[in-house]
Parts: sequence; structure tokens; C-alpha cells
Amino acid sequence: MKPNRIVTAMYVCNCKGLNESRVRGVIREGARHVSTVFRECGESAQCARCVPRIAALIRAERGDGPPVACPLPDRAAVS
Repeated sequence: MKPNRIVTAMYVCNCKGLNESRVRGVIREGARHVSTVFRECGESAQCARCVPRIAALIRAERGDGPPVACPLPDRAAVS
């Protein structure tokens, strides 16, 4: 069985269409708070279900938490 692939294009915020790559990019440019991530993306939180995920990405990028990734199941396991 092949190891799971990691995808960073997964949507973090469905309401605003923010994907993980974009959010990580803003964090790498210096955003340290969820509100800053939204502001730098030209958005604001809507339902706020994404806030814990964005906060976890901030911690992971700063090295204050475990890596955050979205593993995809192996295709053979899905079929």
C-alpha cells in the first residue's frame, strides 16, 4: 500500500474560498492571527468554522504545534 499523499490545495474556508496554500502563504509572509490571515486575503470570517483550522496552520507554520496536513486515502483503499 502506498503512503497517503498530502494536499495543500484543500479548501480551509469554504465560505470565502480560501485554500490551504493561500493561507499558508499569508502566514509565511508574517500573519500571526486568524484575523490577519483574513485581512491579508481581502476577506473576513463568515461562519467561523474555519477559525480553528487556520489557527492550527498558524501554530504549525510557527513551529508551535504539530504539522497540519490533509492526507488523502490511497486510491486502492477507496475502490
